[in-house]
Amino acid sequence: ASKDISWQDVLESPEDLKVYTEATDSVDQLKKFIHLVVCYFVQLQPQQEEELLQKINAYIDANMEHEISRQDLANAVFLNADYLNRLIRNATGMSLKKYVSQRKMNRAMVLLQSTHLPVAIIASKVGFPNSAHFTVVYKKHFGKTPMQTRSGQED
Repeated sequence: ASKDISWQDVLESPEDLKVYTEATDSVDQLKKFIHLVVCYFVQLQPQQEEELLQKINAYIDANMEHEISRQDLANAVFLNADYLNRLIRNATGMSLKKYVSQRKMNRAMVLLQSTHLPVAIIASKVGFPNSAHFTVVYKKHFGKTPMQTRSGQED
């Protein structure tokens, strides 16, 4: 026999109730509400979600020098690829591809600021075999070139 579920079961906290009341304000708020309901039914608690995000980040960090496909990452953390996409979007507000790119660019910035490695080596360490393409992506992401970052210049 199925158990009748009330909204009080799903909306356990004042924060949950706020997500519910704001669900019609925007598509993003609706996504948050849907995520809350889905998490209730799949029993993915916030702590479990945080653990998954840590595993995802660890995989990205360990494989940064490679192309990271959605399916490879999903397989590594034992998730459906579509669910992985939704999890990242709900947690970060960005697509999985953009999230991976952001982590790579942030790592590149740290390497530029903390080492004397050539830009070409840093580019390869974050998955860009072509340093010219890396420079274009880096500048688009941060608004300055890798060499400007290294020298401390703003533009």
